[in-house]
Amino acid sequence: MTTAWYWHIKPNNYQFPLWQIILISWGIALFEYCLAVPANHLGAQWGIKPFQLKIIQEVVTLVVFTLFAILYLKDEFRLNYLISFGFILGAVYFAFKR
Repeated sequence: MTTAWYWHIKPNNYQFPLWQIILISWGIALFEYCLAVPANHLGAQWGIKPFQLKIIQEVVTLVVFTLFAILYLKDEFRLNYLISFGFILGAVYFAFKR
């Protein structure tokens, strides 16, 4: 969903009218959902609990978004973001702890 939600905020993409941005984003989101839904389905078959699947999804989303923001949007990555991600990784640890 990263691409579907954020591709249009790059400064040179402002020339699209909002209705075109929405249609393009829906098309991108459909492709992304075609990857995410089977991943969740397989994860559930492997015994991963729904809360654990959601936490994994958030970590994957943050990694993908970080690369997207740095490489595509040309945004800077700051130390406070790294610290925040560390706390989220802590959530993964606790979610999978028995």
